[in-house]
Amino acid sequence: MLDDARVSEAVHAAQRAFVSRHLPAFAALTPTARWTGIMAFTPDGLPLVGAAPSSDRLWVCAGWNGHGLALAPRSATLLSEVMLGRRAAADIPAMFGPARVAAAPGAPKPRHA
Repeated sequence: MLDDARVSEAVHAAQRAFVSRHLPAFAALTPTARWTGIMAFTPDGLPLVGAAPSSDRLWVCAGWNGHGLALAPRSATLLSEVMLGRRAAADIPAMFGPARVAAAPGAPKPRHA
């Protein structure tokens, strides 16, 4: 199920096994909390950063494929600088351009104009 936000016991068991195998000093500790969440992925595994191809007023900074904590803040800063005219759109890596996903076969049609 793609929208199930419950903690997966199978994943939790695999995490405990990983800790036991690779971090044995921590294996005896009892977790006090667990976190779960939905992870979204783009079709090619790259984020979407830049202007949406179907609108001159819609900008996108999304699709971090589980790596958002490391990469998204800097990308959001860069995108906001482009939006405010402080940097050129060319400063955003072309491989992150949202148009590549919108042009992909089977891509959903945008609901905005």
